[in-house]
Amino acid sequence: MYLSRAYTRFANPVAFLARQFVDAAGKTVAGSASTCIDVGGGTTPYRANVIAAFGVHHYISIDVAPTDQTNLVADACRLPLRAACVDLVVSFDVIQHVVDAERFLVELSRIVRPGGLVLFTFPFLYAECDFRDYERWTMQGMRTALARHGFETAFEKRRGGTLFAFACGLTWIIQHLIPGQRTSWRQSRTAWSIVRSAIVALLMLPAHAFAWLALAVDGLLPVGGAYMGGAVLARRAGAETR
Repeated sequence: MYLSRAYTRFANPVAFLARQFVDAAGKTVAGSASTCIDVGGGTTPYRANVIAAFGVHHYISIDVAPTDQTNLVADACRLPLRAACVDLVVSFDVIQHVVDAERFLVELSRIVRPGGLVLFTFPFLYAECDFRDYERWTMQGMRTALARHGFETAFEKRRGGTLFAFACGLTWIIQHLIPGQRTSWRQSRTAWSIVRSAIVALLMLPAHAFAWLALAVDGLLPVGGAYMGGAVLARRAGAETR
């Protein structure tokens, strides 16, 4: 389990981009965020980065199903938290899995203090995930959605460009070449699923190498309208509380 997490953390360029964005976003705001809620936190792969970047003292991971890193089991559209109680909400590639994204944003607006922050990543040109996948957003689309709920975008960045979007599509194809893909990472593992994961990991090595190369090339080219997804840091309207 821990080996799989380490492999994803260091081999997958999408994870690298998320960590890079968190670090850069933390430098754009002053002060610290005492309380951070990670919605759909799963195994909280970016916890250390968020704590370091935003000076977090209390980090709480919420998910619909428990993991060894989950503090609270809850629905993202009905968070059991009082209004205006959180300094920072983070959520990494979760919003597309929420059945009602607008309701999710309403909840974030409710629990984040005036002047507080939300940070999350989201897909645009990316294949449908295997488990409960509903929506995609352009950068402008996400900016507009946040504005509807009282958030002003403070910092945003596309995740790669045209080549990286293509590389991520290729990665998805390789992941599904061998039958038996789990419909949720929370499914219990069998002997075959473990063997399958090892085979896929080996097949993914050249795909990840290509993705890293595509990401580097995209960095040298003008960014157009084709990109894998985005990341955003937005502030809730109102007086600064931190």
